[in-house]
Amino acid sequence: MAPGLLKTLIAVAAFFLARTGPSSPSTPAPGSRSATTRRAVVAYYSEYYPGERRPYETLCAQAGRLTAIAPFAYYLDASGHLSGEHPTRAVNVAKANGIKVLALLHNFSRGRGFDGQTAHRLLVNPAARGRAVTEILALVRGKGYDGINLDLENVPPSDRANYTAFVRELAMALRPLGYLVTASVPAKLRDNPADLWAGAFDYTAIAPWLDQIMLMTYDEYAPSGKPGPVASLPWVEKVLRYALTTIPRRKILIGLAGYGYEWVEGRPGGKAREFPAIQALVDRLGITPRWDAVRKVPYLVYREGDTQKVIWYENSWSAAYKLDLVERYDLGGVALWRLGAEDPRLWPLLRSKFGLA
Repeated sequence: MAPGLLKTLIAVAAFFLARTGPSSPSTPAPGSRSATTRRAVVAYYSEYYPGERRPYETLCAQAGRLTAIAPFAYYLDASGHLSGEHPTRAVNVAKANGIKVLALLHNFSRGRGFDGQTAHRLLVNPAARGRAVTEILALVRGKGYDGINLDLENVPPSDRANYTAFVRELAMALRPLGYLVTASVPAKLRDNPADLWAGAFDYTAIAPWLDQIMLMTYDEYAPSGKPGPVASLPWVEKVLRYALTTIPRRKILIGLAGYGYEWVEGRPGGKAREFPAIQALVDRLGITPRWDAVRKVPYLVYREGDTQKVIWYENSWSAAYKLDLVERYDLGGVALWRLGAEDPRLWPLLRSKFGLA
């Protein structure tokens, strides 16, 4: 068979295997549920500094409630080369407990954050994309990964078609071999191809090529702006209802945040605070958390010396409402950023809501 024809047949087969057709955005009847696999509980795994214990200890303690981890481990540069360190001990625990492991591929670098120019130079160059596909395939084969999670962020909207092409190329190379291809994508309420943050992500075009799509339903109020919830329930549901018009419902995983942002009155910008640090602050100062009954999220208002502060954050109470969305809309599951940052009460909640071990 001619190589060109073989490539075409593989592409067509991959497309039709992936394309189950977008689900209806309507809410399923009460009590209805797909007779398919268990809800996915995927946790992003990242150790912020050498010797950080919480992510690994949480993985060991909660292994029975996870379906996959995505180690934030591999930087994808503008030429299509990968660099990073295989998280051996975390992968070993996951494998021993039957948890899938997705190699997370990102464009984050210290000092520049998620680098849009790096993403642009990679995506606009077919040769660089091809090199990336080759190195990614070698990585998953060589290290025994079950698949990948593509986490390119701050992608210029002009690279919309290029991003879609890269997703398609990854799927054509990996999915026929049995590897999972997933992506973390910005949350949005509608499709605006010119949007600087989310415009490059064409849900309709990428959905057929992906096994799971992790909606980053957090940072509704980003630290660069004014104080507000990380992920209010009405906003998350609006994001979800738009996504359901373009993505099959069982491919959708709602992002759950394990953090919040602290704003100081009179100062610009917010500072990230993970739940354990927020709880320690509550205990130390004797603060009573407040609850926004409309947005279904907790927050703190307090003073330290002469300084007024506010923290909007996520905990198990707010997560419970989001887990209800997963059930109500019969979604694929949830993706938690990041393992060890969350309210520990989330785990029994997942067990009761999703029927986990």
